[in-house]
Amino acid sequence: MVEEKSIELFITEEEFQLLEALAQADVPHSLRAQAILAVDAGSSMEQAALVANLKLTQVRFWLGRFRNSRLNIFPEAMIEAITRSIETEKKQRAEFKKAEKKKKDKKDKKAKSEI
Repeated sequence: MVEEKSIELFITEEEFQLLEALAQADVPHSLRAQAILAVDAGSSMEQAALVANLKLTQVRFWLGRFRNSRLNIFPEAMIEAITRSIETEKKQRAEFKKAEKKKKDKKDKKAKSEI
Protein backbone atom coordinates (compact mmCIF):
# COMPACT_ATOMS: atom_id res chain seq x y z
CA MET A 1 0.00 0.00 0.00
CA VAL A 2 1.34 3.42 -0.95
CA GLU A 3 1.47 5.91 1.90
CA GLU A 4 -0.49 9.03 1.12
CA LYS A 5 1.15 12.41 1.63
CA SER A 6 -0.68 14.91 3.79
CA ILE A 7 -2.46 17.57 1.79
CA GLU A 8 -1.96 21.25 2.58
CA LEU A 9 -5.08 23.28 1.78
CA PHE A 10 -4.00 26.50 3.53
CA ILE A 11 -7.53 27.29 4.73
CA THR A 12 -7.95 30.82 6.07
CA GLU A 13 -9.81 31.57 9.31
CA GLU A 14 -12.74 32.98 7.33
CA GLU A 15 -12.86 29.90 5.08
CA PHE A 16 -12.68 27.66 8.15
CA GLN A 17 -15.65 29.39 9.76
CA LEU A 18 -17.68 29.15 6.57
CA LEU A 19 -16.73 25.49 6.06
CA GLU A 20 -17.72 24.70 9.65
CA ALA A 21 -21.14 26.25 9.04
CA LEU A 22 -21.47 24.55 5.66
CA ALA A 23 -20.61 21.20 7.26
CA GLN A 24 -23.88 21.57 9.19
CA ALA A 25 -25.89 22.67 6.13
CA ASP A 26 -27.90 20.58 3.70
CA VAL A 27 -26.46 17.63 1.79
CA PRO A 28 -24.51 17.53 -0.60
CA HIS A 29 -22.80 20.75 0.44
CA SER A 30 -22.27 19.57 3.99
CA LEU A 31 -20.51 16.43 2.80
CA ARG A 32 -18.10 18.45 0.67
CA ALA A 33 -17.31 20.75 3.58
CA GLN A 34 -16.86 17.82 5.97
CA ALA A 35 -14.37 16.16 3.61
CA ILE A 36 -12.40 19.38 3.14
CA LEU A 37 -12.27 20.00 6.89
CA ALA A 38 -11.19 16.42 7.55
CA VAL A 39 -8.29 16.69 5.10
CA ASP A 40 -7.35 20.08 6.53
CA ALA A 41 -7.26 18.48 9.99
CA GLY A 42 -4.74 15.92 8.73
CA SER A 43 -6.93 13.03 7.62
CA SER A 44 -6.08 11.11 4.49
CA MET A 45 -8.46 11.29 1.56
CA GLU A 46 -9.64 7.77 2.43
CA GLN A 47 -10.38 8.83 6.00
CA ALA A 48 -12.12 11.99 4.79
CA ALA A 49 -14.28 9.87 2.49
CA LEU A 50 -15.36 7.76 5.46
CA VAL A 51 -16.01 10.80 7.65
CA ALA A 52 -18.05 12.58 4.97
CA ASN A 53 -19.75 9.44 3.68
CA LEU A 54 -18.41 10.09 0.17
CA LYS A 55 -16.52 7.94 -2.30
CA LEU A 56 -12.78 8.45 -2.55
CA THR A 57 -13.18 9.71 -6.13
CA GLN A 58 -15.67 12.32 -4.90
CA VAL A 59 -13.26 13.51 -2.22
CA ARG A 60 -10.47 13.81 -4.80
CA PHE A 61 -12.79 15.73 -7.11
CA TRP A 62 -13.97 18.20 -4.45
CA LEU A 63 -10.47 18.73 -3.06
CA GLY A 64 -9.24 19.55 -6.55
CA ARG A 65 -12.13 21.93 -7.11
CA PHE A 66 -11.55 23.54 -3.70
CA ARG A 67 -7.84 24.07 -4.44
CA ASN A 68 -8.75 25.80 -7.71
CA SER A 69 -11.93 27.67 -6.77
CA ARG A 70 -11.89 27.77 -2.97
CA LEU A 71 -15.38 28.48 -1.55
CA ASN A 72 -16.78 29.03 -5.04
CA ILE A 73 -17.54 25.30 -5.14
CA PHE A 74 -20.55 26.14 -2.96
CA PRO A 75 -23.62 28.13 -4.07
CA GLU A 76 -22.99 31.86 -3.78
CA ALA A 77 -26.31 32.48 -2.02
CA MET A 78 -25.41 29.90 0.62
CA ILE A 79 -22.01 31.50 1.27
CA GLU A 80 -23.59 34.96 1.51
CA ALA A 81 -26.26 33.76 3.96
CA ILE A 82 -23.70 32.06 6.17
CA THR A 83 -21.40 35.10 6.03
CA ARG A 84 -24.28 37.33 7.18
CA SER A 85 -25.11 34.88 9.96
CA ILE A 86 -21.49 34.81 11.17
CA GLU A 87 -21.28 38.62 11.09
CA THR A 88 -24.53 38.94 13.05
CA GLU A 89 -23.25 36.46 15.62
CA LYS A 90 -19.98 38.41 15.98
CA LYS A 91 -21.90 41.66 16.51
CA GLN A 92 -24.13 40.03 19.13
CA ARG A 93 -21.09 38.65 20.97
CA ALA A 94 -19.41 42.06 20.91
CA GLU A 95 -22.55 43.76 22.23
CA PHE A 96 -22.87 41.14 24.97
CA LYS A 97 -19.23 41.61 26.00
CA LYS A 98 -19.70 45.37 26.04
CA ALA A 99 -22.81 45.07 28.23
CA GLU A 100 -21.03 42.67 30.59
CA LYS A 101 -18.06 45.03 30.89
CA LYS A 102 -20.42 47.91 31.60
CA LYS A 103 -22.11 45.88 34.37
CA LYS A 104 -18.74 44.94 35.84
CA ASP A 105 -17.49 48.53 35.73
CA LYS A 106 -20.68 49.73 37.41
CA LYS A 107 -20.37 47.03 40.08
CA ASP A 108 -16.68 47.89 40.65
CA LYS A 109 -17.50 51.60 40.89
CA LYS A 110 -20.23 50.86 43.45
CA ALA A 111 -17.89 48.65 45.48
CA LYS A 112 -15.21 51.40 45.49
CA SER A 113 -17.71 54.02 46.62
CA GLU A 114 -18.78 51.83 49.56
CA ILE A 115 -15.22 51.63 50.85
